[in-house]
Amino acid sequence: MEIYSDEQKHKLRIAAKLLRKDGRRFANCNFYEAVINEIDRMDIQERERFMGLVDWIEKYEDAESIYCDACTLPRVRKNKNQFCNKRHNAAAPAAKSRVNDVQK
Repeated sequence: MEIYSDEQKHKLRIAAKLLRKDGRRFANCNFYEAVINEIDRMDIQERERFMGLVDWIEKYEDAESIYCDACTLPRVRKNKNQFCNKRHNAAAPAAKSRVNDVQK
C-alpha cells in the first residue's frame, strides 16, 4: 500500500466521482488503489482525456475557493442562492433609484 500526498488523494477522489457516474464502484479497504486500477484499464487516449478533465475540475474548485472567501467549505454551498443574494442586494439600491427616476 502506497502513501499518497493530499494533492494526489484529492485528484483520486475527483476521479472516483467521475468514475462512479459511469457506474463503477470501489472497495473501501483499498480505495485509492482501486481508483488507480480503473484508470489504468483505460486506453491511452481515454486516460489522457479523463485526467485532463480531472485537472480541469481541480482548477475549477481551486478558483472557486479563491473567489469565495465567505464559504468555509468551498466545494459545498450551504444555500443555493448564497452568492446570488449578495449580488442582488448590492444592486438593489441602484435599481430602486432607476425605478424612481423613471416614475418621475
